[in-house]
Amino acid sequence: MKILAVAATTTILAATCSCSVDANQPQGPVQEPEAIALLNQVVQAANSENYAELCENLSGSSKMCQKLLADAKRQCLQPGPIPTWSVSEPVSHDNDIKGWHLELHGKTGNGIQYVTDFMVIRDINGDVRTTTPVYWSGIRLAKSNTLAPTGAPAPYGCASFAGGGTRPSSDAP
Repeated sequence: MKILAVAATTTILAATCSCSVDANQPQGPVQEPEAIALLNQVVQAANSENYAELCENLSGSSKMCQKLLADAKRQCLQPGPIPTWSVSEPVSHDNDIKGWHLELHGKTGNGIQYVTDFMVIRDINGDVRTTTPVYWSGIRLAKSNTLAPTGAPAPYGCASFAGGGTRPSSDAP
């Protein structure tokens, strides 16, 4: 399972697509029906092994998509049927990228359960794209990039860091 902090997520969203929008081209935020339609396209492309379509036309970044695919293949994860979702919500970040988040629950083609944060954004042309095209990989995006106080449980979505998932105390040598 991969976990990315919000700061990294914002960077990924901004760096993996041309997300600046022409002021003359009105763009509204991504809506739930658009996110679900894109999810259906992503599932269809992945299950038909049309990875060129997945990475070139449905992903916010072809290179990131290819890396995520390589990671999934290395872990022997295969795409599976369309997942269900338990969360469906709009997302906006400090840099004003507006998108949609679906928390997916499903099984890979080889029966491994996963939960993935499927993020949908609008590219510079106004088309919807996902920053997490390998939906069967279990990628989770943290809701916070703040480490928990020493001894406290980590906030939802925080990774286990080498230091045990907590920040060092201020009295550490």
